[in-house]
Amino acid sequence: SSDSIPHNGDRKKAQGNKIEATESGLKVTSTKKKAKKRCKNTELRSHQTQEEILLVDEVDVFFGSEFLGQTHNQVTQLREPEVGEILREVWASYKRGGRRQRLADVKAMSAYGQLVQKFRRYAFLLDNEISLMLDQVRHVDDEPYFLDTSSDRIGYKVMDTISYEATYGYRTIFAYLNEADKGNLRSRDTTLANVLIMPVSCGQFSYANISPARILGVSGTLGVMGTFEKDIMS
Repeated sequence: SSDSIPHNGDRKKAQGNKIEATESGLKVTSTKKKAKKRCKNTELRSHQTQEEILLVDEVDVFFGSEFLGQTHNQVTQLREPEVGEILREVWASYKRGGRRQRLADVKAMSAYGQLVQKFRRYAFLLDNEISLMLDQVRHVDDEPYFLDTSSDRIGYKVMDTISYEATYGYRTIFAYLNEADKGNLRSRDTTLANVLIMPVSCGQFSYANISPARILGVSGTLGVMGTFEKDIMS
């Protein structure tokens, strides 16, 4: 069912039993005894302390604005036709100008109602994502982007190269709609079908604040570090 999101705990519970088909129905047999011996070594390892290390390649890069104080942001992609409809309408409304579109305007769309029907328990999450759309559509050009016309991919400058894996949430999605309106996409329909999604945040991980047991790496710039940087590295 699209209305429910499975949790790891549900899958772990299901692994505790073996289901066999019989003439009278389904027979559930516990596999805990069979697995006890197999899991013995795993249990011993789980009690051992596992330490983390931070591997740094060039310490001056680590202290740059791209890493120190920044986070690696994980998302899961919600692909539904209604999401595409909402994104197109938000973009079209922005291009028309006039009164700024509000969440209430999107909620009046039939696509919104159909989407909520699919994910009734997560209406609050959908509203939050749509609010982000309405805000980020006005900042589509804040971060300069590059379009690879041979592959219909949008990329951003990351350090000294162009990364086509980096994205800026809905700003990147609206950038694709912008390029589609300009006629710059070779496979317009296929490309938009792939990118018109709802990237739902599911975790943020600090690049630096992981309290590692050891910091290792190769760098030729240790000698120019100041007291502040040395305190962080220690």
